[in-house]
Amino acid sequence: MFSKIFIIGALLAATGVANAMKSLDDIVAVVNNESITRLEVEREVLRLQTPPGEEHKDELAARKNALENLIDRRLQLQYADLYGIQVSDEFFEQQLQTLKKERGVANESDFVKLAQEISGLPYDIFIKQFREDLRIQSLFYRSVYATVEIKNEEVDNFLKTKTDYISPQEYKLRHIIIAKDDPSTAKKKAENLHARLLQGEDFIVLAQQELDGEFAEKGGELGFREEKQLPIVFVQTLKNLTVGETGPVLESPRGFHIIRLEEKRGGRLRLESVERFRLQHLHLPLEEKNKADSIFQDIENGADFDDLVLIHSIDTHKSFQGGDLGWFTRDTIPPFFADTVEALKEGEVSVPIQSPYGWHLVRLSKHKRENLTLEIVQKRVLNMLRENKALKEHGKWLQSLREKSYITIVAPDLLPDDDF
Repeated sequence: MFSKIFIIGALLAATGVANAMKSLDDIVAVVNNESITRLEVEREVLRLQTPPGEEHKDELAARKNALENLIDRRLQLQYADLYGIQVSDEFFEQQLQTLKKERGVANESDFVKLAQEISGLPYDIFIKQFREDLRIQSLFYRSVYATVEIKNEEVDNFLKTKTDYISPQEYKLRHIIIAKDDPSTAKKKAENLHARLLQGEDFIVLAQQELDGEFAEKGGELGFREEKQLPIVFVQTLKNLTVGETGPVLESPRGFHIIRLEEKRGGRLRLESVERFRLQHLHLPLEEKNKADSIFQDIENGADFDDLVLIHSIDTHKSFQGGDLGWFTRDTIPPFFADTVEALKEGEVSVPIQSPYGWHLVRLSKHKRENLTLEIVQKRVLNMLRENKALKEHGKWLQSLREKSYITIVAPDLLPDDDF
């Protein structure tokens, strides 16, 4: 479970259990140069209870799980310190207001009561941990999310399987099959029929002559079929056929096939009306909050935003385009921009916004409503796939932190089960 756990059994044996535990007092674990107390474990047990107030059937397992979670949190906060990741009061207050809005609580005293009920913790501890959560989130975006790449093929493959965005491709075709009673004879017969069709004979007539029952009556018509309802060998051919065209002779375990594409439909974007936002930003490092405030004041006093981007922005690639970030929909705006952007009027510049990557002054350059486009859908899917992949990578990244760290559990009752 833990890559580096130093068990103090020898110390307990040498000094006596009572004296050793007394000297360790309430410390249950050490993460690098910081300790975790039993009181913190008990608080974490309360915080992790779902639903709040529900008693754990296995209290010891709950404490072990809480300690593991605390070790992860402590490691991440230590690395946040190392990278200088802090949460400004403005950003903290903005996120707190968002939480209140999500919970439907406007009154401060009601929110204090709700926070205590949700977490099972005193309000000051809840606030402290909420600020820590924001720092951990910033570390995640900087150290994991920012490193994840999604290829265009991944987006395309996802869209092929999801009808929420793209309607399924359907083909209406006619079909003649020659059974493999005698493979060599069947193949020659199929090739002969195919040659006659290419010379202009009627597909329906030939199908009626070669098929039996209902298929013969319909002239070999199969109706509309989705790709998943057709043999792979059919789909590959149909993609290259134009409507009215007959494909080559195809072989399957059942026999030899001749198909003609009558009509196709689907494979189109499902339309809906969406709001789109075109954004620009001026990007500064995390340590330059005062500079961000000063530049915002210059903008308030009439300074040109594009000129200031060229002079000050550290996003050099974008600065040559006036800091242009492109078009977004509500669900694709970076989460740390979202609330602020939605409150902007076209042409307006935001107050400095903190993100895991620094400080941003964001301008809403254009705002319009239009039908959904494939580009918007692809961006939505890309963001979703990136988020999912980053969450999967997060576990590996946490494990790498543990492998580089000194982790000691000094409370025998909280040692992980697989270390006995």
